Amino acid sequence: METKARFTVDTDHCQRAADELCEIIRVQQRGFVERWNTARTTRVVIGVARWVGLIACLLAFLLIGALLYFDTREWATQPPVWYLPVFAGLFLFFVFTPRVVVGLQRWSFGRADKRARRMADKCLSQARRLAPYEAEFDFRGDLLLYLRGREGVWKLAWSRALGKFRERGVAVQAESVTALFSRPKSLGPAVVILHRDREWTASILQHAGITVSRLPDQRNP
Repeated sequence: METKARFTVDTDHCQRAADELCEIIRVQQRGFVERWNTARTTRVVIGVARWVGLIACLLAFLLIGALLYFDTREWATQPPVWYLPVFAGLFLFFVFTPRVVVGLQRWSFGRADKRARRMADKCLSQARRLAPYEAEFDFRGDLLLYLRGREGVWKLAWSRALGKFRERGVAVQAESVTALFSRPKSLGPAVVILHRDREWTASILQHAGITVSRLPDQRNP
């Protein structure tokens, strides 16, 4: 197995990698939102809160209406009249809670997409600043070294022990980048690997005992 890979990273490569990494992270972020929205606990809490809110608003509306209708000023302080439209509005809110929840779910997916873009741009920000440059990856044992070279000067960018990802880590690949996650449900990558030949990257990750998959085709819900 070839343990070294060297290639040129230019601005086009960085842009492709950023877009692909954004899609990879987007899948992770949307997966979390989907699990949260469909969790039994979430559905039960929303359902209970809705019915408690409906009953409480109805009782409050009836009590305030009764206190205002009957002259209770001799033995009790009458509530302000504007309490009635407030509780009526809250009652309508709880009536239409299912529609509100659907709107919040759509909003949460939109936020997930924006978080994915910000995270991807942050992960590739240094590569974009330095491009163009030569990138070299050196796999030794379970240690992966990443070096950057410009004008004959080489510097170590980072080194990662891949062995710690063996038990629970997963890698997701696209054409120009591989994202390594600490756990299958992690929201952000622990390691980002640029590449020209993703088969080489897949081979070293599999040699280190890490599960490797390809970026699936995603559609907006």
